[in-house]
Amino acid sequence: MSSTQQQQQTINYEKLPLAFGIFTGLWLVAGLAWIAHVAYYYYFKKISLSLHRIIILIPLAKLVHTSTSIYLFNDCASNGNRCGVTPTIIANIANVIFNICLFGGLLYLGKGVSITRTAIEASEKRSMIWNLVCLALCEIAKVFNVFFIFPLFVIYVIIFGHALSSIGMNIKLLDHRYMEVEAPLILEVNIMKSPTFMKMNLFKKLRFLLFLFLGSYIAIFALMVVFMFAGETQNDFWIQLVAAEALQFTVCGLVAMLIRIRDFSEYQQVDERVEQLRRDRQQRARNDIRDLLRTITTAPSSDETERQTVKFATKTNPITNSLCLCVIENPVSKENVQGKYALAVEASQ
Repeated sequence: MSSTQQQQQTINYEKLPLAFGIFTGLWLVAGLAWIAHVAYYYYFKKISLSLHRIIILIPLAKLVHTSTSIYLFNDCASNGNRCGVTPTIIANIANVIFNICLFGGLLYLGKGVSITRTAIEASEKRSMIWNLVCLALCEIAKVFNVFFIFPLFVIYVIIFGHALSSIGMNIKLLDHRYMEVEAPLILEVNIMKSPTFMKMNLFKKLRFLLFLFLGSYIAIFALMVVFMFAGETQNDFWIQLVAAEALQFTVCGLVAMLIRIRDFSEYQQVDERVEQLRRDRQQRARNDIRDLLRTITTAPSSDETERQTVKFATKTNPITNSLCLCVIENPVSKENVQGKYALAVEASQ
């Protein structure tokens, strides 16, 4: 018998079936509540969002995982803390499926699907698939060799990094719209009720929850590794498992409350007012530019000072990836000014 098996025999599995039974009940209630929430908005409000339909898979996969874990721990406890091969394989397969659903939903949420965009690009889908495939392979390899826990931890960090990066880009995009479009209109509309402001706060809270979860999970993970290699303390190993499950359920519940479907129809007038004010401001800017160009191009040939003070061109906004009208000094000729202005007006419409 190997030393790993000897250490495994000292683990106390007797309290785990009851603990995981409680978590099974909690996940069942949470799953039914989420399904009822999505169904209510689908049938009565006629609102259907792909993100929330995908998230239904997470509590369903977790129910399978906790149920198979109860089967495994009961088998281990009844056989003198020696786990059978079949229950172990079934429980690990369920764990892989749950992690794929959980981290797939996290990446999908980080991209802002159903919040700031309707779908993701093919290249982003391929990147997500590769991340989940690597995660599944490391989860499977961990069953055969405990040292694969460390590359699995690296995969966790990479996936969380991708999700946090996507969340940061969404915050930057929403902040740009809020500061450039809505904040200047704060005296005319109630910006605090704007969907843009609410979505920006949503992503900020989501980022905080992910950092909290990542920091807490690293601490629990480190304790699990210590308990795994410290044979004299293996009897308390179940505490770490229960703490990890409790943390996972709590964070998932908070995220679900944060991204729940909300009817923004009452704020539609705010959005319409903001959009109308934005168009009016753009139209006034275009009129001012046309008047300025008319003054420049109709100036007498002797008036070189006024002609050589303004030049118009287009540049790409690094945040929104759209063309905007810019002003540059020292034009070469009035023909170039007119050509660049025509291009800028066309790009801004």
